[in-house]
Amino acid sequence: MEQDSNIIFIPDEEITLLQRTENETGNDLLNTSTYVDALERCIFSAPTDRTFTIGLFGEWGSGKSSIVKTAQKRLEAQAELNRKNVKFVTYDAWKYAGDSFRRMFLFELKRALGFEENELMQRFYSSETDETEIKTNINGKRVVLAVAYSIFAIIILVLLGIIAGWKTAIPSGVALVALGFSLYTWIFDNLKVSINKPLLFAPEQFEDCYHDMLNKAMKRHNWLQQKLHWVTKGRYNKELSKLIIIIDNIDRCQPDVTYSLLSDIKSFLGDSQDVIFIVPVDVDALRKHIVDTNKRSSHDADEFLRKFFNVSIWIKSYQNDEMYDFTQNLNQKYSLELNPTSVSVISREFATNPRRIIQLLNNLVVEFTHYSQDFLGKYQALVCLLAIIREEYPDDMKLIVQNPVLLFDHDRDTIEDEKNPLSLDIRKLLHKTRSVFENLYESREVLDQIISNSNVFVELPPGTEDALYTSDMQALRIFLSDGSTIDETKLALLKRCLCDRIKKAVDRGTYIPDLSNYMRTVIEFHKEELYTREDYEQLNNIIHKIDAWDNIVSDLMPKLSADLSDLAVTLFGYKLTDLRGNISSYIKSLDLTKEKLSESKVNSVLNVCQRFTKQMLLKPIKDQFVSIYNLRSRKTLEQSYVEPRELFSDELAKKVIAEIKADDFGFEETANWQFQQICKQTNPQKGDLLDEYLRKVTEVMPDYSGDDSQNGLLIQVLTDVNMTIAACPSATLSSSDSISGFIGKLQKMVSVSDRYGRSEKKSLYKAFADKEECLDQFITLLRESGKLYTADLFFSEQLMTFLLTNELVGKKTISTLRELTESGCPVEKYVASIADYSTLSDPYLRVLHYCFNNPATSKPRIEDSGWIKARIEEILNAVIEKGNENLAQFLKTESESETINNVLTECLSALDLLDLEKLPIIRDKAVRTFEQHIEDYKDNQTVLSIIGRCGTKSGIHALIRIIVNKLTGHQEAEAIELIKTLRYCNATDRKLINSTIESIEESIINQSSREEITQRLEEIKET
Repeated sequence: MEQDSNIIFIPDEEITLLQRTENETGNDLLNTSTYVDALERCIFSAPTDRTFTIGLFGEWGSGKSSIVKTAQKRLEAQAELNRKNVKFVTYDAWKYAGDSFRRMFLFELKRALGFEENELMQRFYSSETDETEIKTNINGKRVVLAVAYSIFAIIILVLLGIIAGWKTAIPSGVALVALGFSLYTWIFDNLKVSINKPLLFAPEQFEDCYHDMLNKAMKRHNWLQQKLHWVTKGRYNKELSKLIIIIDNIDRCQPDVTYSLLSDIKSFLGDSQDVIFIVPVDVDALRKHIVDTNKRSSHDADEFLRKFFNVSIWIKSYQNDEMYDFTQNLNQKYSLELNPTSVSVISREFATNPRRIIQLLNNLVVEFTHYSQDFLGKYQALVCLLAIIREEYPDDMKLIVQNPVLLFDHDRDTIEDEKNPLSLDIRKLLHKTRSVFENLYESREVLDQIISNSNVFVELPPGTEDALYTSDMQALRIFLSDGSTIDETKLALLKRCLCDRIKKAVDRGTYIPDLSNYMRTVIEFHKEELYTREDYEQLNNIIHKIDAWDNIVSDLMPKLSADLSDLAVTLFGYKLTDLRGNISSYIKSLDLTKEKLSESKVNSVLNVCQRFTKQMLLKPIKDQFVSIYNLRSRKTLEQSYVEPRELFSDELAKKVIAEIKADDFGFEETANWQFQQICKQTNPQKGDLLDEYLRKVTEVMPDYSGDDSQNGLLIQVLTDVNMTIAACPSATLSSSDSISGFIGKLQKMVSVSDRYGRSEKKSLYKAFADKEECLDQFITLLRESGKLYTADLFFSEQLMTFLLTNELVGKKTISTLRELTESGCPVEKYVASIADYSTLSDPYLRVLHYCFNNPATSKPRIEDSGWIKARIEEILNAVIEKGNENLAQFLKTESESETINNVLTECLSALDLLDLEKLPIIRDKAVRTFEQHIEDYKDNQTVLSIIGRCGTKSGIHALIRIIVNKLTGHQEAEAIELIKTLRYCNATDRKLINSTIESIEESIINQSSREEITQRLEEIKET
């Protein structure tokens, strides 16, 4: 059926049973016309000389009233044809169960027969009044009026006596006294006490009244009597041939009322002629009433009924087929759209009771509105079955709601199992109807949807709504998922239900605890990432409409401030700002004075501040954060925040800096420690705060005086400053004043005289020359200060030399200088200190590289060529002595610079040939330089020899020209030595050398030398 259509209910009323004909279907669907026929025969055949009592026995709802109504219609129609006067009178015993049967029976009979009240009837319904005594009461209001009158009268008399004289006043006074006496009698009320008593109490009076009406109605009248009755307006029913009195619903009355009614009928109404009593009744219920009233056995009750009823008509049990036809007829007539399975389930369970079928069908009409058409198309029969169980077996239904699995435990073999908590009747029913639900064992959510108590979200299984209320996420996860994936349909259902419950809580104003509890579930859904943007928008719309939302926030924040803040952040991301505003209002309302500060308040403020972005941190929140900071600085500094710079403002940081004292250093929770923690939180980009901090530290720290007792404090100051600077990795100083002032105070040297008058220069760093951990703090300061102010370094040359030459920290110092060179910090002013560093480590080479190269000028940063030459010679010696290829490669790389290359070439040219042979990486590049400037080295036998051994063809060609010149220039010995070094010589140069030698006298170059030269030239012949 359409859920948006009007509901049409089946009327539960008596109907006139029409038998089926060839052309008409009729409405006697249960073949009850046979009972109508039997009742008619009983009425016609009943003896006329006494009252006859007919019992129509059938259970409630079996159609007794319809049978009686149909018999009445037939008999009245037949009587009219036969010109007989048959009168039916119905007395509803249930309707008058609280009144006297005798009075109300006579009242109904009088009205049905058309009698007016005569004297006998009036006496039966009236009563007499007796006055027993008279009581006198004083009326308070009248007393007040009488007293007021008396005072007024006295005043009048006195005035009359004074003004008019007492002769005039006395007569007036007499009149006033007479009037006052009447008034004083008026203040008393006489109350009569009366008793109202019925006149009639005797049972025979009831019988007389009954027979009086009956005799008049049954009496036969002649023509004259009829006219006389017309004249006297006797309008009652006359000349009845039969009076049929129907006592209905007697079995619905209380047992004592039922028994009394039956007794009166039998005792006082049982000797009338042509009177028939018809009693439609559930005989089992009637029998139970008799037993309960008289405390007798069932056998005695049967005897009583046999004496009361002259004849009994028993309505037999209906067959399933008959009830199926009856149910199907109603289904079609009222367009219920029940499928055959549903009709079968309904008719089988209520096979003996048409009324119960009608009531169930009306209930189902409403029940079906809870479900969609698709759902009913699949599970209509199951809805019908569970509705039957709910109405007929309520105790069993409670068990099934708690454990739907019980539906499936009803096999024939176990149907008698006493351990099964369901009753035997329900187990039998489930066995007969098992086909309706047995295939739902693996998809029991269908059962959950039907047996749920919810009128809106019937799809939710029992307990799920409670889980929504109590935020039982474990139960909700079980509902949503089989352990692997979430059922999106179920999730959408849960969210709809949750939203509906929140709206209802808002509409009802049940903010605490209902709305708070549901909001806890919303928070859990948010944490599980089950919400979409649309869900958040819908939630925000609800929040927007809640006037008392601040109360909800106040309830949730103490324990759920972190989760509620996360939810607010997500909503704000979708430009939904209501919750942020509510939280801000809550934070603003907190009393954060020292006396009223609690852990829950602290956590609420800090959890909000930890999560809120810059745009969300409204001024009230930031103000309350500062209040917390002032009282619990450590607590605030131990947290991490999304926007710490908004919370730890410059004003707050400056306030902390201003509170730094000399004894702060080395201790936590002091102002110095607080500023250090603030820097860790905020990582300030500008150096303004750090500059102010360094000035403050320099101001409060003592000067170095050579007194060892203060050395520990100064080192602790240095350590804390280093930690603070390290907490600001992005900060740079625009001015050098603060850092240079602090470093200058640390490296100050003082003259200290001993007791012998000898003076000694002392400094803080020298005091810790043997303590690496203390010297490390100086190196850290060197590194951190270089990052703060890259334009210069403020360590004195003495301090730098001390650090570089100290065995404990020399390597760390040179490594730090290497880092600073990479940052662009100037270290060239420490060239003397660097020169004293004797370890050719990688960091040292990097520092040299910095000193050897200035990209801006393509020249070395160190202009002192002597210093450069000394460093190169130092490295060359290390390569020659140890064969360190890394050092050789360093020199080769650095020789890319023209200046360095020239110095290197100069150094190489000063080496002997043997040492040059140990420098293959450097030598080859140097030979090219030698070749380019070979004329400059024509007198350097070593350089010329290395060209002959390692030079290029063009270089060797130039060398041969020098050799020829030496041969002709009286340097024959040097020339011959150079010829022996040649590794190459072309034919032209060979001829040149040979011709030159031949031109020289033998006394100068002997034959042996000539042969040696010739042989050498042959060995290096051009290939």
